[in-house]
Amino acid sequence: MALHIPAGLPTGMTEHDLQSGGFGADACFVRYDGIGVADGVSGWDDQTKANSQLYARLLMHHTAAQLERSSQVFCNETPLELLEFAAAQTASMLGSSTALVCTIQDNTLRLVQLGDCGALLIRNGTPIFRSVEQVHDFNFPYQLGGGSRDTINDAIQRTLGVARNDILIIGTDGLFDNLFDEEILEITRQHIHPWAANSPTSLPIDPKQLAEALIREAYDASCDRRRRSPYELRAIEQGMMFEGGKLDDITTVVAVVVDSEDSPDRR
Repeated sequence: MALHIPAGLPTGMTEHDLQSGGFGADACFVRYDGIGVADGVSGWDDQTKANSQLYARLLMHHTAAQLERSSQVFCNETPLELLEFAAAQTASMLGSSTALVCTIQDNTLRLVQLGDCGALLIRNGTPIFRSVEQVHDFNFPYQLGGGSRDTINDAIQRTLGVARNDILIIGTDGLFDNLFDEEILEITRQHIHPWAANSPTSLPIDPKQLAEALIREAYDASCDRRRRSPYELRAIEQGMMFEGGKLDDITTVVAVVVDSEDSPDRR
């Protein structure tokens, strides 16, 4: 798979300027001190000049760029402030997106969420935090963007203490609609290195390998009409006839908490 650069970038900006990646309508950014995911809402697809794909990509770009500026001047803006800044930069665009952004400093993880992207924090193979999706109704998540009744003030904020070797998994609904938390945990446990607990320098997992394994499993589930999925159960609760997984873009980022004196690309 390859990252997709949507058309219609603002004047003076090229794809090389973007601090976010994207696939389909999903977008993400990854830094040593923060990560974020966004999912452009496809309901805009039939609107002239609307581009939720580009909106999500730029929303994550401006969040990452503001986080970089914030870290350089040591003002330590919260994820809410970062996302609020990004939303202001994209306010003139037609489109909307869900979003989830996390930052880490010292032993503190801060999170802001609007919509149905998800986060799962795992310690020693056990979940210690799971975000709760924000939806107005089935398949109608909270979202930022032009025409949306939701605003940054509707976002959920969380502050969590973290420890070395904690594993953070964040993803768009393509992950969490197709895999149950128990399945995500089982795949994670299968990837935990048994020697990591006794090694001060070894990571408990290879983040790239785990992310790829989760995406593969979520994709397989999305294509399987005979496999029960979280999306199927929610659809049935709404009285809908639906079987199997949900075909969707799937973006997953896996991060590991390490000591701050490690090199920046591993923190």
